[in-house]
Amino acid sequence: MTAVFCEVFDDDSIEIYPEMIAANVESWDSITHINLIVALEQEFKLRFNTADVASMKNVGDLECLIRQKVNQA
Repeated sequence: MTAVFCEVFDDDSIEIYPEMIAANVESWDSITHINLIVALEQEFKLRFNTADVASMKNVGDLECLIRQKVNQA
């Protein structure tokens, strides 16, 4: 997952952590958020619906959701 963040934010030094939110990353805006979601869908071969995206409060929630979806597949 870190590799996806590095690619989307074009920052090889980015370190993600469960409590991380968009406000913690200067370049994380609405467009980057969409790019991140799409990149994660492609990387993990899954789909997020609107409710999934709305339920994510931080990177920890995102990680949990990815794990749940991967385990369901």
